[in-house]
Amino acid sequence: MIKRVIVFLSIPLLLLSAIVGFFYLHLQQTTDADLVFDIPRGENLSSIVQRLQGDRALPVDGAVFKALALLTRDEGPVLAGQYQILEGMTAMDLLALFRSGKVIQYRITFPEGWRLSDWLTAMDDAPYLVRHLKDADKAQVAEQLGLEYDPEGWFFPETYQYVKGDSDVAILRMALGRMEQVLDEEWRRRGMVPHLESPADA
Repeated sequence: MIKRVIVFLSIPLLLLSAIVGFFYLHLQQTTDADLVFDIPRGENLSSIVQRLQGDRALPVDGAVFKALALLTRDEGPVLAGQYQILEGMTAMDLLALFRSGKVIQYRITFPEGWRLSDWLTAMDDAPYLVRHLKDADKAQVAEQLGLEYDPEGWFFPETYQYVKGDSDVAILRMALGRMEQVLDEEWRRRGMVPHLESPADA
């Protein structure tokens, strides 16, 4: 009788050990390639898994990946964006990356002395930047930004970061905001300078 109880109890333990061992082995497997992977807004996990498999970027079976995502769902949802998958990532690394929202950041630099036309040309050549101002003139740029004055010279020369899907208008808004911030700081530090009547004169 005791032997039967022991055998009966040992079966689920063996099954549990087998399941744990199965997942452990899969969790050790890693990707063997570097690639950029896009997750569009609203895409479901099944579609993501299919595309990862198509790109040979899924280190485990698709069903195992879905199970891991389900078991760890309390850690947050998969977020849309453009991600850099690196060689050596595990399935859990991929899930953590897709949940982190740490999407690829791009940089665009505008040197001092550039005219607005130079800025627009540089943004035309920038990867993954949405263009709303292609072939725009100053009046059209001002209209897009809600300005009632000539925008020439109102963008602060600096390096700006953006992600895929950001627009050239958004970049100029950042540059305009940075210029206004710098002028405001100069205005506050102006001291007793009687000829300065506004921050724009600083």
